Amino acid sequence: MTIRWQNIGTLSGIFTLASMCLTFATMVTITLFSVDGNLYFIVYPDRYGWQILYAPMLFVVFVWSTILFVGVIMGNEMAGRIGKLKCLIGNGIAIALLIVTGVLLVNYSSKASRWSDGRFKTRFIFGCIFSWITFLLYLAEFVVTLVWK
Repeated sequence: MTIRWQNIGTLSGIFTLASMCLTFATMVTITLFSVDGNLYFIVYPDRYGWQILYAPMLFVVFVWSTILFVGVIMGNEMAGRIGKLKCLIGNGIAIALLIVTGVLLVNYSSKASRWSDGRFKTRFIFGCIFSWITFLLYLAEFVVTLVWK
């Protein structure tokens, strides 16, 4: 099977590439911290306990994005390969996970702002922005799959 890089230029290819990159950026933003030149992976920061919930949810969305992207560059549209209904269910699950993640990140960014916690405030705000943009991309992909595939 050959890789078809020209498929990245399709509407589905653009959506999947952007959602994969933004989901990865969100995961990196909220879990990796640099302190005095040392890089730390933090799964459970103080006073922000639900990260143990939304970090795996973002990972599930990232894996789904990667599967869709690999399908696009290999020339196999997932809607045609696994079926339109299963693709819509997968995108619906990703949308639901992104809604929960976005709401939690909005809550944590407001908590960090109230507590004047500079370590996490900017990270949660950027993670929130990336998460909601990814949500919009998945919503658009859902509509494209529902209408045109």
